[in-house]
Amino acid sequence: MRKIFHIAFLLIFLLLYTTHAADKKYVLPSFESYVITNFTADNGLPQNTVDMVKQTSNGYLWIGTYAGLARYDGVKFIHYNKSITPAFKINHVTTMYEDTFGTSWFGTNGGGIVRLAKHSFSALSSFTSNGEEYIKTIQQSDGRNII
Repeated sequence: MRKIFHIAFLLIFLLLYTTHAADKKYVLPSFESYVITNFTADNGLPQNTVDMVKQTSNGYLWIGTYAGLARYDGVKFIHYNKSITPAFKINHVTTMYEDTFGTSWFGTNGGGIVRLAKHSFSALSSFTSNGEEYIKTIQQSDGRNII
């Protein structure tokens, strides 16, 4: 009997709560409350053609362009390309994936895959940089394997 009373009380509470919540309308903030900033090569990007934008778990925004990779921390950009970072065999960064361990994987248009782990970039050695390694997407298959 006590169990039936608890279930009935719970159902009545849920019914009253959902009816009350439905009366309140959710109001979106006005468009003016958002700040929109356009970034170009004039104010920080390596180049104006952007192929990918991703945010990693540590808050950085990564932007892949034809002229290299840019990391944005909310204040300034840091650039990575083949002349600054030898792991990049080509500048054109096309995709990025952050795995469950916090390692970032960058795909390129002709230069294979570059890994960023513990603040160090390294190229996957199986790629020869003969221009045929166009990487369009990177995934994690089972929590361990990157495909």
